[in-house]
Amino acid sequence: MTDLSETANWAESLDSARALARASGLPYAGGISPVLAWALFEQGQALLVDVRSTEERKFVGHVPGSLHVAWAT
Repeated sequence: MTDLSETANWAESLDSARALARASGLPYAGGISPVLAWALFEQGQALLVDVRSTEERKFVGHVPGSLHVAWAT
C-alpha cells in the first residue's frame, strides 16, 4: 500500500492539475502522475475505471476494487 505522505502534498498536486487544465482550456479536470493516482486509489480517494472488454478482463485480469465499464468497440 502506498502512503500518501510519499507523494509531495497530494492536495496541492490536484489543485495544480485543475489549474493547469483550466488555463489550457482542457475539457476535463486535469492529469496527475500514475504514482499519485495509485496512492489516491489505494486510500479510497479515487476510483479506477477499467474500460477494457469483458473478454480482456477475463483473460488478462483486473485490479481488485476497480469499476468495469466496457468500452463499446
